[in-house]
Amino acid sequence: DETVLTTLDQSWTEEDRTDPTPAQDALRMCVEQLPPHSQEIVKLRYTEDLSGQSLADRLSKSVNTVYVTLSRIHRRLADCVKTRLAREGISHA
Repeated sequence: DETVLTTLDQSWTEEDRTDPTPAQDALRMCVEQLPPHSQEIVKLRYTEDLSGQSLADRLSKSVNTVYVTLSRIHRRLADCVKTRLAREGISHA
């Protein structure tokens, strides 16, 4: 989901932001709910800005496995963020 990717990029490139958006707050909470291994993958990909190949090398996995895993994580985060925003009455568009 492109919205999740954009929010992830904004969240970690604007760490100094003192007033996070509702989507960033929701994303932060959703990332915290991920299993530790998934949190580590997200951290490596977005805070260390590792490419798919670099991430695969670091995890000793195939690039395809890394992309499938990231896709599942993105889907899970997108669903979580949308649910949280909907509960707060905020559109995720």
